[in-house]
Amino acid sequence: MQVASSIEEAGASKPNGHGDMTIAPVPRISLQAFCESAEIAAIIREAVDDRRMDKAHVKVHMGGAPAALEAYRSAPTPNVIVLESAGDRNALVNQLDGLAQFCDAGTKVTFDQVLLVSSGDGAKVTIGKPLVAGAKVTGEIVDQHRGKKLVVFKMEYTRNYVRKNGHRQDLTAVKIAAIEG
Repeated sequence: MQVASSIEEAGASKPNGHGDMTIAPVPRISLQAFCESAEIAAIIREAVDDRRMDKAHVKVHMGGAPAALEAYRSAPTPNVIVLESAGDRNALVNQLDGLAQFCDAGTKVTFDQVLLVSSGDGAKVTIGKPLVAGAKVTGEIVDQHRGKKLVVFKMEYTRNYVRKNGHRQDLTAVKIAAIEG
């Protein structure tokens, strides 16, 4: 089986001598979950009770993405962050943009809400309705910086009105490792 061989290569499961596959324990990682509903928080707490999660350090917080944003303003980010979001897509993207400012370089990210997937040569394009089913993009944060200053200049000649403003956009560079789906 190709699926079983790829799982073995990843080290997630190993044959136990009887031909059966056993699932290996989770490595020593730090995981923090920010949930909006008590049901999801209870599911995560039940998963932590599994013996294979003994080495993982797991904390469950209520409050969703806004709570994560407040938590990581002054604290380092863990290996894995789980966010539950009940809002619409635009609100989620805005919250993730705010959270990305505080993530450390080298942090692994996964995007599971993919709108469009294309083959490398553009021969096959899959457009989601609204999302592509089963598509997932994984990557790594490479750099975070601010873009160059953009100047906004407004002027009305007849009313002696002149306003000059500007801003610098926060930018996050992500190196895409894999596209599935």
